Amino acid sequence: ETVRNLLLAGPESVMVHDDNPVKIEDLGANVFLKESDVGSSRAQASLKGLQEINYDVYVSVHSGTVDTKLLSGYDTVIFTDLQKQWPMSKLIEYDAFCAKNGIGFIWAGSFGMHMSVFSNFGESHKVYDPD
Repeated sequence: ETVRNLLLAGPESVMVHDDNPVKIEDLGANVFLKESDVGSSRAQASLKGLQEINYDVYVSVHSGTVDTKLLSGYDTVIFTDLQKQWPMSKLIEYDAFCAKNGIGFIWAGSFGMHMSVFSNFGESHKVYDPD
């Protein structure tokens, strides 16, 4: 859902990383997956459907290690699926790196009926919403 909404907003490019294999239970949570995708990378299996959302956005898949070198190529990074894939120590490291290098950082996770979101766009980030 996160990447779909991001693509609708129309950034220049979006890179998706999820090397986890598609499981049968994923079919109920990701509209881009088919039964024939079971066993393949969730990111790779979702790529065609994601590209069709907004042809003006370049969508790519990264497989393998995520590190600060990879993050340095982006203006903003978003991490989801926190409790399963990203240890808190790694997220804190990435947030510090992004803050130091002027990269927006968002992490979001759903925990049953609860949701948590953290964003860090640096000290110069201003919010003008009166509410």
